[in-house]
Amino acid sequence: MKMKWVLTRPFVVCGLLTVVIFATLRAQEKSREDTKPFQAVSRPGCHYRSWTPEVFSFYGDPAQVTVKLDNFDMDLPNRRIFMFIVETTNEAQLSLYELNPKEVDKFHLWTWKGKSARDLREKATETILANKGIECVGDQIKGLVKGLKPDVKGDMPGPKTARDAFGPVILGYGTEYIRLTVFLLC
Repeated sequence: MKMKWVLTRPFVVCGLLTVVIFATLRAQEKSREDTKPFQAVSRPGCHYRSWTPEVFSFYGDPAQVTVKLDNFDMDLPNRRIFMFIVETTNEAQLSLYELNPKEVDKFHLWTWKGKSARDLREKATETILANKGIECVGDQIKGLVKGLKPDVKGDMPGPKTARDAFGPVILGYGTEYIRLTVFLLC
């Protein structure tokens, strides 16, 4: 009796391990299926935005980040100032857009590139928290960006979607793992 149990024990253990492995693989496969993609809509209204600026970070390769952006209506044509920062482990770049008050379909663009945007990102967060919707947070963040001595790109047609605004820069990173941080300020 003992001998039969000793001989059948490896078969039972192998059988259980096989069941566990296949169940785990199936669960992983199921979790990869994107049954409900990320979707969000940013709310309109200058007064509302003054009180509640929005900051979002997306991680992944440029293709994955772009898919997320395609499912997010940021209402960029109706914003006055917005910014995005793309970061990798060894470089960062940002673009800040400001609506041209004389030409409502044009945005003024500033860009900057450097090793890290950590300090700017943290100062922007501190500024938003300290502001509490009292002053124009977009103008305050623009002041921080100007302190970096950005390149002035001039006026350009206003982007309609997040892909229009951020896509060309993001896709320039090929297959690198990136962090995209979007600041919807006012």
